[in-house]
Amino acid sequence: MVNKSILFVGYSLQKTYFFEKHCEYLHQNYMCEVEIICLDSDYGASRSGIKDILVLFFKIFFKVRKINPDLIVSITPKAGLLCGLLSVFLQRVTFVHWFTGQVWCLDFGAKRLLKKLSDLLTSRLITNIFCDSHPQKRYLLENGFRRVAGKIKVFGKGSICGVDCNSIEILENKMSERLQLGVVGRINSDKGFTWLLNNFTNFNHNDDFDLHIFGSVDEPVLDSRFNSFIESNNNVFYYGEVLNKFDIYNHFDALISFSYREGFSNVILEAQAYGKPVLARKIYAIEDTFKDGETGLYWNDIETLCNGLLKIKDFCNDKTSKKCKSYACDNFNEEKVLMMICNGYLKLLDTDNA
Repeated sequence: MVNKSILFVGYSLQKTYFFEKHCEYLHQNYMCEVEIICLDSDYGASRSGIKDILVLFFKIFFKVRKINPDLIVSITPKAGLLCGLLSVFLQRVTFVHWFTGQVWCLDFGAKRLLKKLSDLLTSRLITNIFCDSHPQKRYLLENGFRRVAGKIKVFGKGSICGVDCNSIEILENKMSERLQLGVVGRINSDKGFTWLLNNFTNFNHNDDFDLHIFGSVDEPVLDSRFNSFIESNNNVFYYGEVLNKFDIYNHFDALISFSYREGFSNVILEAQAYGKPVLARKIYAIEDTFKDGETGLYWNDIETLCNGLLKIKDFCNDKTSKKCKSYACDNFNEEKVLMMICNGYLKLLDTDNA
């Protein structure tokens, strides 16, 4: 399979963390022509009104007519809805949409209903659906997507891009007297930071750990509170967005996640690949990202978090470190994951052209 043209539609965040890896693999291994549309940086998408959707629709429509792709791959609800509508008018083109964590899973009432209906419409319009994990697929089926069950595919054990285990360098695992915990990722309410700011004193009373935070604040309302939080706690350290993963994951003993909403967390996979155990809030999307009781622990509330903070110290040793790296790299090696996904793209084109 050569000389196929594939267009990816999403946002800058997905381009950086997912699509660029897919594009590079497709181009190097299959000589595919690949292009990425970022709705935010390329087309200035910000609002979600009908007018905004229509403007984006026509911009993408004329772009698609110009480059004439064989396959269009979308991610995020807005990109999926736009491509679903495009599929009505471009029936020669094959479409795939990625579900990687539902934005409506934490919402209630009309807000949840509208967001969910948008995803349901996308799932009906687009003929191929990829999920980044088996728990993600189960969640969809349990929440009204059973009619499209036959369309949904998960590759291997999950993940949308895997972990680059070949480039990982691990420092000698030396446990300090105080537990060093790391938080990695975007700083917003969905990632549990509002909860953290409100509850930190409830589990910090023993002052026997340091908390290292890596990531950028992408929810302006949190800015001032977050800055005050950093300044008022002498065992909390903030580094901003750090690109070098070696500098991140070798900086702490264990990863801690406060997140309420995730896709199939690549941060959890990366931490284990660096030999770090995980202490994570129990949410549906991360069920297969680590082995509970072996490479990490779940927590649900203050009590289980406090117990987890005591128990996770016993996971910070060479034996568990090897288990962590083995679990991440045996199941989610980047080369293996990308090969399965990109073969999945091309098999769709083979089927449609048969």
